[in-house]
Amino acid sequence: MLDSLPIPVLLLNKNLAIVDSNRQTRDLFGPELAGRSVESVLRDPDFLAAVHPATTQQAFIGGVHDRVGLDPRDIARDNR
Repeated sequence: MLDSLPIPVLLLNKNLAIVDSNRQTRDLFGPELAGRSVESVLRDPDFLAAVHPATTQQAFIGGVHDRVGLDPRDIARDNR
């Protein structure tokens, strides 16, 4: 499914490790991305500044997900 997207996509876990990527991303950065830290692949300070807060508990409870219309209580239940 990721390979059908027309732009490069990385799927990260909460520790910022790459879980999956699409063909466009692998064409740019090489085939061996899974398991690597996103910081080892993308070193852009603006990108990393945006990604790091999205992985904290603060982002899940009353932060990033609120801005996209998710209920923090549902997220907290999902993270148990």
